[in-house]
Amino acid sequence: MKRVFIFSLLLVLLPLAGGCRRSETVMPTASMRLGNRTFTLDVAATPEAQKAGLGGRDSIPADRGLIYVFGDETTHFRAENSRVPLDVIFANSAGKVVSIRSINANDTTPVSSEKPAFYAIELNRGAAGAAGVKVGDQLSIPPGAFPLPVVEMKIGSGTFNLEVARSDQEQQTGLMNRDAMPADHGMIFVFPNQQERGFWMKNTRLPLDIIFVDSVGRVVSVRQMRPYDDQHFTHSNGAARYAIELNKGVADSVGIKAGDKLTIPPGAQ
Repeated sequence: MKRVFIFSLLLVLLPLAGGCRRSETVMPTASMRLGNRTFTLDVAATPEAQKAGLGGRDSIPADRGLIYVFGDETTHFRAENSRVPLDVIFANSAGKVVSIRSINANDTTPVSSEKPAFYAIELNRGAAGAAGVKVGDQLSIPPGAFPLPVVEMKIGSGTFNLEVARSDQEQQTGLMNRDAMPADHGMIFVFPNQQERGFWMKNTRLPLDIIFVDSVGRVVSVRQMRPYDDQHFTHSNGAARYAIELNKGVADSVGIKAGDKLTIPPGAQ
């Protein structure tokens, strides 16, 4: 289900975000190509980091910015008490730019992304245009800016960046509420033990392949799942410790099948 998110709405019980005030919060950074330039972006993927935003900064270096990773869809952005005029680039879950907006310094008026967005990138005012970024552009989201930790994994003839879902909350959310996913992207569910598994597609908009894998990396089964199918479970038909979700048709295109042996990367063991 679509979530309308006033950019500090994630912070509705907290002081408003998006450049709200100075904070000692230390954020990871990621290098990202935007148009014809490369920027170093602080990554705000947690409520604490999103609360801090670019707050308290009187200026931002020309090659710096911040990327907000919502983990769900957002349609509005507000930067209360921001001292710096900003460009805001909204992108969907596949990295496609859906809108580019500007925010004046100290402007508390919410800015709409017009279409649901999974990411918002703040740059100095005018930087988006100077870099040639435009609506419809396809951005390559760096692994450091995905909602969950990412591992690189060889599956059949392809190599994929997989978000690692370990906790109950991460696994319950899965790939819900995403409108698209890059072709080389997916999610690996890591369970504490090996047993028969069943998945459903509640609030999941993407048709998916799911690869069930046992504790030694042997593929137990490869199934397909329909969007929004919350009436039926897709079962592993065998004991599995891992489940890997990819875009529909990808498993076949890379030649993966039951009985194949995969190497589970250390970050997903």
